[in-house]
Amino acid sequence: MTAASAVYFDVTIAVFVGEPLDYQKFRHTALCFRPSNNETPMVIHIIGPNMGYQLETKNDYEPSKSRKFAKEVRVGRLRTPMSKAQLASLIYQTPVDNSSQEFNCHLWVGDALKRLAQAGYLTQTDCDTGISGMVDATLEARDG
Repeated sequence: MTAASAVYFDVTIAVFVGEPLDYQKFRHTALCFRPSNNETPMVIHIIGPNMGYQLETKNDYEPSKSRKFAKEVRVGRLRTPMSKAQLASLIYQTPVDNSSQEFNCHLWVGDALKRLAQAGYLTQTDCDTGISGMVDATLEARDG
């Protein structure tokens, strides 16, 4: 990796309006990584039906341009510079629990943030603040 390809990333949580109704449990959450060099963000999230989730990366994706975008919650800045590929590889190590009907994108985002904090990439305060902000943003759902 060259020094030019290693950048710091600001971590946010993108929250999207729920479908078919905007209930808290239907709000979709995704991790958004904004590079310090002002390149377009990278979003990593789980998609698919309950108990059939898969990880997806959207490189060069601006969540606020989605018609379903509701809010973006600031988490913090990663403490180690890296490339988008290194960051994606790191996040993909967060397990997807397709054995539990209770598992969803909110839990996966929280698990990923906790792993980043435990590994020293985020502070515990950043992690806790991000998860709390995500919960608050899902509670803003219009229909429930």
